[in-house]
Parts: sequence; C-alpha cells; structure tokens
Amino acid sequence: MHSEKNEQYSVYNDNFFGKLGRIDGQQGTVLIIDSDRASRQRAREILRGDGFVVYTASDGYQAQNILLMKNDKIDLCLLDPDIQGKPSGQFICELMQTYPEIKIAIYRERRIHDINFVSLVDANKIPILAKPFFPETITGFVRKIVENNKKCHEI
Repeated sequence: MHSEKNEQYSVYNDNFFGKLGRIDGQQGTVLIIDSDRASRQRAREILRGDGFVVYTASDGYQAQNILLMKNDKIDLCLLDPDIQGKPSGQFICELMQTYPEIKIAIYRERRIHDINFVSLVDANKIPILAKPFFPETITGFVRKIVENNKKCHEI
C-alpha cells in the first residue's frame, strides 16, 4: 500500500482494493471534512475500498489548504457541518462560491435545528446522509452524487 501523509492533509492511495481489484480513482475524488477522527477514518476506508481517491481534513482550514492544492481533482466535499474553524453555513457558502464545480454533501448524526442552515441546505439542494451509515449506503450515496456531477459537466 502506498500512503502519503502530510501535516496539512491525508491522502490514501491503493492500487488494489480487496477482492474487487478496482483501480485507484476509478470512481472519483472525495474530500471528507469532519472533526470526528473515527467518522473520518471510517468514511475514508469505505470509500477508498470502493475505488475513490480520498482526502481528509479535520477542520475548515485544513480543507481550504487541500482545496487550494487539489481543487481541480475533487469531485465532492462530504462534510459534517459541526466542523471546527468556521461556522458551517459560512464555510458551505464559501465553498459554493469559490469552487462551484465541486459538489457538496452533508453527513451528520443529529438533525439540523438552525433555521438559517436548513434554509441554505434546502435552497441549494445539498444532499444529506445520516450517520451512522452502512458501507453500501455511503458508497451508493457518494457514487450517485459524483456520477450526476460528472454527467452535468459533460453536457
């Protein structure tokens, strides 16, 4: 296994994904932004095992550093809105304005109670996945978003 680690971000690349034998990056590239290390690692391992290249960030600042270096390669930002470093709504608005070609999706444990945040999510049709999740649930969720986004860019 080839792994590259940096203080600013983590990217894990494999040329072999278990019995499936998928080629690295076949499915797309995902940036997971989540302050909970266990959730971040679980999502990373599941998506990596399904053929995605996965970058991880524990807060908005790390995410911005990754996006500055890799934005042309990232298909989806999957984030828990409880990230540290910036208010969630502000961070999502900045992502949408700065990187309009990158899809955004949310995954979280609790319901969203902030009416302004709910309005932002609804107005922009940002998909939400509930935690905890089964491996096939997150892979299907992410695959569908990435495939739809690629189809939109091909038109």
